[in-house]
Amino acid sequence: MGGGDFTGNLPASSETTAEARAGQTSVPFHSVMVLGRCLLVLVAARTFLALIGIAVLSSRLAMLSRLTSANAVHLADMTANDHGVETHSIATLVLLLPFLLCLLRWMYFAYRNLGALGARGMSMSPGFAIGSFFIPFINLVRPFQAMSEIWRASDPRTEDPLGWKGRGAPVVGLWWVFWLLESLSGIVGVRVLLSAAAGAAPDVVIERLQLTSVAAIVDNVIGLTGDILLFAIVLTVSRRQEQRAHVLAAESGAAAPATPSWRRPAFAAIGVVVGLGLTAAVMSRIQAGSVVWAEFSPPEGQFKVQMPGNPKHKTQADGDTPQQLYTSDDGASVYVVGYFDVGRSPIANQWAALNALKQDKVQVLQGTLAEERDINVGAQAGQDYVVRNPRQSSSQDMRLRVFIVGNRVFQFIVMGHGTALHNANAEKFFESIYVPGMWQGERTET
Repeated sequence: MGGGDFTGNLPASSETTAEARAGQTSVPFHSVMVLGRCLLVLVAARTFLALIGIAVLSSRLAMLSRLTSANAVHLADMTANDHGVETHSIATLVLLLPFLLCLLRWMYFAYRNLGALGARGMSMSPGFAIGSFFIPFINLVRPFQAMSEIWRASDPRTEDPLGWKGRGAPVVGLWWVFWLLESLSGIVGVRVLLSAAAGAAPDVVIERLQLTSVAAIVDNVIGLTGDILLFAIVLTVSRRQEQRAHVLAAESGAAAPATPSWRRPAFAAIGVVVGLGLTAAVMSRIQAGSVVWAEFSPPEGQFKVQMPGNPKHKTQADGDTPQQLYTSDDGASVYVVGYFDVGRSPIANQWAALNALKQDKVQVLQGTLAEERDINVGAQAGQDYVVRNPRQSSSQDMRLRVFIVGNRVFQFIVMGHGTALHNANAEKFFESIYVPGMWQGERTET
């Protein structure tokens, strides 16, 4: 990325000694046009990612708002949104390293060029200008001072080697404010996210997830604004330094510094962005498709069934009757196995019990009964039916397969929308059901 080098032939000043202490002796001019264009590509990619982040997070916020008002939210939509948020987060993270490396390299050469362009009286060395980003507390001020000096001392209209000191750099100050705010908002977002994970009640978890989404949207808006300002700074400084170098070369009679070709590095930067984007998409797809189906059975062996992932267990009270629930999902549907005991003796009139349970389920869920059919589960009589548009249970349609073994009522449930209730995964779930005692001649254990 080297270009034509020349040393500015400029009058000495009374601050030469201080300059030398700061490492600002005259050095050859190094064009930052190519670095600047590569950096602009990365900044533009960050800006694009911020816009995507605002869109997917706004969609998540709308879904969470619908959940709090008991409106329908499809699990598949929530899952797709989650994958979108994950992909955005991965892409943002993998883009951060090349962006920071390119920014620091551009700042190093842009600051080092100031001496070659005739400026005097800078407050630090080029190495410290970028090293200050990594020193606690100092990194709150010094990087801003370095960028401010780059902006002011690169102005080609300045004739006096110290004349740049009287100029302002409001755009740099504004950029630095958004840089610091982005760091702060990221910390706040992480703290809110951690508190959301600790919430026990569903309404509390939803509320904190809403706060997390709002914090993430604010973080993206701040980052977007800061990147737009940085884009303007890099573009302006790169052009100013190139213009100033040509003016000084003309005045001294030296050959004008050659600007290296930008196409190959710029295309390389674009390739990096595309490659990082594809990497993020592949990683997200691998994560999304990593759910493994396996046979699941509780420690006591009350049933066996094929389920995705790692089913979670909880005990839920239904009046005076405790019900055991095991739940998992594959990203598109939720799979639930529940059972409870009625008394200690086998239920005599199983059909009456199944019909009563069905009517109670429809009433509690406030949905519409559909696709009713009587079935055999092993040697046991059972029922298979669908509850459409329930107002409870996150408004997911539900397909239930219910039967009784002895005094124990089993419910195998798939929750989803459209074909999710009858697709291959749903059939695999239902067809893999096994309960001790479900076949004639087996001993029933309760």
